[in-house]
Amino acid sequence: MTLRDAVLALLREGYVLSADHIANVLKRDILSIRPRVSELHTMGLIEKTGGRRQNRSGRTANIWRAKRRR
Repeated sequence: MTLRDAVLALLREGYVLSADHIANVLKRDILSIRPRVSELHTMGLIEKTGGRRQNRSGRTANIWRAKRRR
């Protein structure tokens, strides 16, 4: 399973998380997760919820969810 697959699987379980929170759950560095989130978004597999949460740096970050399968 690739890291991108792991991120998608986590979000398909129903979690709604920021990239920072995904990194924490998967015990991976945020710098390896952010590109995977961007890839999944570009592929149309995940979407922003419209919500934001504070990340480790104190800034707010998008919250992501898996798109519903058709």
